Amino acid sequence: MDMETSFDPTFLLPDYSKLSDSKFTQMLLTSTSNIMNQDDLIELLNQKDIFIYIRQLTQLINKFNYSKLQQEQWSYYYNLGMTDGIWSGRISKKMADANSMCYTYGRSKTLIKQRLEKYKLQCEKGQQAIHEHMEQAPLILDMETISNLINNLINQDQHQLRLELER
Repeated sequence: MDMETSFDPTFLLPDYSKLSDSKFTQMLLTSTSNIMNQDDLIELLNQKDIFIYIRQLTQLINKFNYSKLQQEQWSYYYNLGMTDGIWSGRISKKMADANSMCYTYGRSKTLIKQRLEKYKLQCEKGQQAIHEHMEQAPLILDMETISNLINNLINQDQHQLRLELER
């Protein structure tokens, strides 16, 4: 798994739209803890339209959180470049290892700015999509509770991904 995630950290990013209904329901139920009564959640999830709505919202928030993680990563590279001057040429192997970078080339300032802008734009689009989706929420849903539940699930699932990106 270390080899796989070294090349593509999205390997650790769950895709909630491809999970079976029972697996997704089970994941939501295990993440409820003290956020919501499990019986109330089961009752909501048994309604097909609400189940689909929650699943779609979960996938949107999942993608948004991933974009935020990437934006943080590229912001870190940008700030590192500004403070330690690693824009081009060679950097020490120790510095390259500490920052998961190639020591012979470093990262160009242009590349870092492009990636930072790309993920910033993705975050904005993701936030807009979440907002539009939440406007279509069924009236019987307490969106604050549902959002907390979904965020709790995603934070648990993206924990390993977050660690991998930090590494």
